[in-house]
Amino acid sequence: MTNLRGMCIDHNYFLTTLVKSVGYDAFLVGSTVSLLPMPLNHPLCVIRIESGLWLVDMGMGSIFHEPIPLHQLPVSFNVGGHMCEYRKADGGVFQRVHIRGDPMKGDFEVPEEVRYHFTLQPMNYEDFNPAMTTIWTDSDTSFFLNNLYAFRYLRMNSTLRGDGPSQFQAVVVMGTTLIRFSDKQIQKTLFESYKELEPVFLEHFPENPLEEYKEATKYFQTSGDRKNAKGETSSE
Repeated sequence: MTNLRGMCIDHNYFLTTLVKSVGYDAFLVGSTVSLLPMPLNHPLCVIRIESGLWLVDMGMGSIFHEPIPLHQLPVSFNVGGHMCEYRKADGGVFQRVHIRGDPMKGDFEVPEEVRYHFTLQPMNYEDFNPAMTTIWTDSDTSFFLNNLYAFRYLRMNSTLRGDGPSQFQAVVVMGTTLIRFSDKQIQKTLFESYKELEPVFLEHFPENPLEEYKEATKYFQTSGDRKNAKGETSSE
């Protein structure tokens, strides 16, 4: 799956299809990510083997080290110096919980946040159409249409990982902020503009063509200008 670009539905649907093609019992389930207002906005892959059910999430946009045994919860691990935990709640609901903070949002004002929750109800690809349509068409609802957002794991031999025992494992760009993080550390760099960010973005995301970056950031810039103008007009 190296250099397979796309969103959560691309990665997790492809993974589910791939796992099924080699003989495993796998199915999609729908989760609701708290960062988006519509339900069932994030598909997940669940694999059934003799030991039980295992969750795999290739499209989270945060560190996901290995399959999560849903039959042996809770399971916790560190992400950017904060703890993440998978739990089983009441009513057959499962949760991914970030404790005290996370790489993207920083320190929380509350002890913990449920990043997403899901059940084991199998779903088809088309069941995600309502949420995906909103995500890709409604800029008032979807943050994906208002700011640059990209995530990838850094390869083991990549010089971008840095040196020392706490090498960076992943990188995310949100707007004009570059965030590199590992289990225990995090480094954030804020750029003044998309133009200033450009060479650094292309260094960390070399599979993305320059023209696509320019087209996308031009859209985000003009979108921001339109929203600012609309706000100024409505306040007069």
